[in-house]
Amino acid sequence: MVAVGALDDGNRAVPKPRAKIPHPRKSCSSSVTKLGSVWPSDLSVHSCSKVSSWRAQRHLQDRLAGRTRRADYLRGQIEHLYGPLAFLVESSECLITTNNSILKAYTENPSGRADSEKRDGAIETANRYVELVVENNKEAMKVLQTGWGWLDYEDIPDAAQYLTDVHRHTVEFAEGHKLPFDFYIEELCPSGPGTPSFIRPRFIERIRTGLRRKQDELTGLADAKGSV
Repeated sequence: MVAVGALDDGNRAVPKPRAKIPHPRKSCSSSVTKLGSVWPSDLSVHSCSKVSSWRAQRHLQDRLAGRTRRADYLRGQIEHLYGPLAFLVESSECLITTNNSILKAYTENPSGRADSEKRDGAIETANRYVELVVENNKEAMKVLQTGWGWLDYEDIPDAAQYLTDVHRHTVEFAEGHKLPFDFYIEELCPSGPGTPSFIRPRFIERIRTGLRRKQDELTGLADAKGSV
């Protein structure tokens, strides 16, 4: 139905003009557009800033926690294995060097060989130093037994060889269960076990290097933590 207004000259009803009402969809979209272009963007920037700050803080906390765990592990390795073991193997190396020096001096000194009493005394002294190496080996075995879990994976083969040498000395020499002589000579018996060593230079170097490497790393972690 059309709203009737005034009559025209022909006595016809002229429709009354209606007031223009804003379209509801257009009005709402305009408001939403305005809201979306101002307030949500500000909220989004604020939220992203908080998230970024939280992530940075969490990353820093994780790094510090990782350094703390690593430092604790290195201290455990040094205290329970590499420190005590390094003391014993360094001592044994010095004792073996002293033993070799005495034997060398005895061999190269004709006047010393002429005096039977002095000669026997020198040999006894040299042998005593070897006995001290054997005592060190017994202590080192205890350290390895209780601290084996702290041993680096790459050091296991040399440590296992050391254990084998110590056991062979005990069985074949201390207990007297010697093998045939040619079993100890590689040229005579290539498939034989060879001669056991009191302590191999390679094992000494592995422990020495391992301790120094861990001490350096621990110092570096402490310096890095202090600079954060």
